[in-house]
Amino acid sequence: MPNIFTLIGSSYEFYRTHPVLNAVLLWFFVVPNMARDILTRLVLSEAYLPGFSERALLDTQGSGAFILFLLGSLTVEIIGTWGIAAVLVSGKRMLQSKAGRKQSSFATLQREAQKYVLPLVLTGILYSCFTIFWMLLLIIPGIIYAIRAGFYNIVIVHEDLDYREALNRSIAVVKGHTSSIFLYFLGFTAIGFFVGLIVGTINIVLIEIHSNLFVLADLITNLAVSFMIILITLSTVLLWGHLLDLSKAKS
Repeated sequence: MPNIFTLIGSSYEFYRTHPVLNAVLLWFFVVPNMARDILTRLVLSEAYLPGFSERALLDTQGSGAFILFLLGSLTVEIIGTWGIAAVLVSGKRMLQSKAGRKQSSFATLQREAQKYVLPLVLTGILYSCFTIFWMLLLIIPGIIYAIRAGFYNIVIVHEDLDYREALNRSIAVVKGHTSSIFLYFLGFTAIGFFVGLIVGTINIVLIEIHSNLFVLADLITNLAVSFMIILITLSTVLLWGHLLDLSKAKS
């Protein structure tokens, strides 16, 4: 099994050589999240916009503004899931030989990814329910289940399985490698925390310089976090490929 930095390095190289992922980054992650940030401030905060009154908004529109905020957030989550599906569809080519890799246009990629959005959402809910159930019984079984079933999204896109079948397929392949996968997931989490720490520090500095720089701070945050999400998603695809190789070697 490769180390985590090898996975991320290979994922970055794949990203660099597939420009369509730049469009995925922009339209499925950065733009929707920037829109959500603006909507959040409009509905929930008066600190950033001079003269803006949250109370006046709620007085004139009642709960309608908050409902709009919830619908907007839900829409962004669905678009984000569509983006993850697009990354996974593109990432499928990482497991093919170089000769078999073909680059798709953004329009083609989003059409291919669209059919996986609903299965990803529903299977994700099922995954969360099972994880919570096992956590309520005993914490350790819940953690083990979350690790073993954690590749369900890749199974849905790469093997056209969904719901319980996707979860069971992930569990079957990861079984026997749970502790190793736990360390990989821990490493991905640590990298995410480190990136968040850097971005948070930059945001504080920008806001200290001038409060009106919050838009730039949001842009930097969304770019960094979205890019990290794509790299880690591609890295898990590579990790899944290594697990499949180990599974085939056993059989």
